[in-house]
Amino acid sequence: LFFYVDTVLQIVRLQDLIFSTCIVLLSWACWGYGFHLAISPVVLLNVILFPLSFAVNAAYHRREAALSHFANFKAHALNIYLQHRSWQFEEQLPADFLECSRNCIAM
Repeated sequence: LFFYVDTVLQIVRLQDLIFSTCIVLLSWACWGYGFHLAISPVVLLNVILFPLSFAVNAAYHRREAALSHFANFKAHALNIYLQHRSWQFEEQLPADFLECSRNCIAM
C-alpha cells in the first residue's frame, strides 16, 4: 500500500491537487446554485484528446530516438570487438594483447 501511495505522491504535485480541489468546489457551487451551461461534448473531447495525442506522439518519437541511439552504440561496440578479434592473428602483437583489449573495452 505504501508503494502505491508513494508512487501517486511522486506523480501528483501539490499544484495539481489545489487545482483539482478548486475545480470540484466550483462545480459543486454551480450545481448547487443551479447554474447550467449547455455545452457540446465535442469541445471537451477536443480539449482533452488533442494534447493527449500530441503527448503520445512525442513519447513515441523519444522512444524511437532512444532506440536509434542504442542501436548505434551497439553497432559501434560490435565493430570495436570484431576489429580487436581480427587483429589477434597478426604477427608482432604483444602476448597480452587480447587481455589488454578486453580490459580497455570493459572499462
